Amino acid sequence: MPLVFLTLAGTLIVDPRLPPSLPPSPRLWRTRKLRWAGKPGSTIEEPRHVTMSLLAVIQTGGKQYIVREGQELKIEKLENESGASITFDALLISDEDGTNTKVGTPTVGGAKVSASVIEQGRAEKVSVIKYKPKVRYRRNVGHRQPFTKIKIEKITA
Repeated sequence: MPLVFLTLAGTLIVDPRLPPSLPPSPRLWRTRKLRWAGKPGSTIEEPRHVTMSLLAVIQTGGKQYIVREGQELKIEKLENESGASITFDALLISDEDGTNTKVGTPTVGGAKVSASVIEQGRAEKVSVIKYKPKVRYRRNVGHRQPFTKIKIEKITA
């Protein structure tokens, strides 16, 4: 029985070199993120292939984010309405496995990442507490950081 494991990139890999009666040790499961995917006596003829998608690095709000198509993420607040579309310049574009990578200086020429605004919101409250002993000084101030939730629609290289 071949060993089947899922990489962090989401691809499924089959290793037929292991003997059928010997599953990988639990130590391998922890260090290499392997998962035993077969029952004794079951066989897998060929690996299932997962389509590779593009990765991109965008910059907004003074931060950089690694994004994929269809991903939803919260970024620093932008002054756009819900449903509006936004275009970001890509700093880096790569395949899932990293074989075809384009690095920009500072942006990749002609590469765009288009996204749509899902909602505007505010994060959970954070308490900022100040205290100085022996002088009766206590301050408790709350803060809620505004954010914009976006969905990545398309990455064009």
